Amino acid sequence: MFSVSVGICAHNEEKTIGKLLEQILAEKINLKEIIVVASGCTDNTVKIVEEMRRRNRKIKLVIENDRKGQAHAQNIILENATGEIILLTDGDGLIKKNSLKNLIEPLSNPNISAVHGRPIPAKQNTFAEKILVCAWDLHHKLCLVNPKVTTELCAFKRNDIKRIPENLILDDYYMAYLLNKQRLKTVYVPSAIKFMYDDKSSIFKYLRWRRKDFRGYLQLRQTGIKIARPIWLKLVFYIKGFIEKLYKNPLSSLYMVCMIVVEIIAASLAYFDVFHGKIEYIWERD
Repeated sequence: MFSVSVGICAHNEEKTIGKLLEQILAEKINLKEIIVVASGCTDNTVKIVEEMRRRNRKIKLVIENDRKGQAHAQNIILENATGEIILLTDGDGLIKKNSLKNLIEPLSNPNISAVHGRPIPAKQNTFAEKILVCAWDLHHKLCLVNPKVTTELCAFKRNDIKRIPENLILDDYYMAYLLNKQRLKTVYVPSAIKFMYDDKSSIFKYLRWRRKDFRGYLQLRQTGIKIARPIWLKLVFYIKGFIEKLYKNPLSSLYMVCMIVVEIIAASLAYFDVFHGKIEYIWERD
């Protein structure tokens, strides 16, 4: 069984980081190390990781006093990982039992270079959170026919991705671009589940997140990077998803409509941002 280096990017994750590390250590994989990059943390994240590191030598901690962007943190992981497989996740969520085992199993196939799991919002109470559930459900259905890298939970063979530009907003799309450029295959593993606890409890927070992502799309286009997933495919799934929800649960179709409206607003604001030179790549808690 190949060795696995797990990399965690963390910023103020005291609520989840301890439990997440426990879950990773309990997984039935050939775990070589867990590299936690704690960037600009002002809570107890570093203290929690240090306490767990004293109990388990596989845990390694890199402390950044200031946040320099998620891509910078990921490059630290890429430079220091020694496992045959690098598995990336964020510190703001928890994983379902056996998810890491399920995630890396397809990599035993020499024709598969990367895999990614399924992010699911843990909080589904507010109107905005229900829209978020709708958005990630659409993402799941898209990935079933057109997989891509999702850094909420992904893994790849170490030599296939060695470094990424550090000024990017959408690091995962760049990884997908690199793999596609090398004609390397990515596989979606929906049984590998990460429950996300990041706060998008209001429409404002949800819109802010989507606005940043659209800025990322535009940034990639400016640098000549073609996004592997065609826009028309997303539109088809928007329409298909709306029709399905309309028949099954009319109320859920309302969330779909609101999601599409927010997408349009976010895209418009992102065009405005990029036109005025606003490209912020330092990751924040939304």
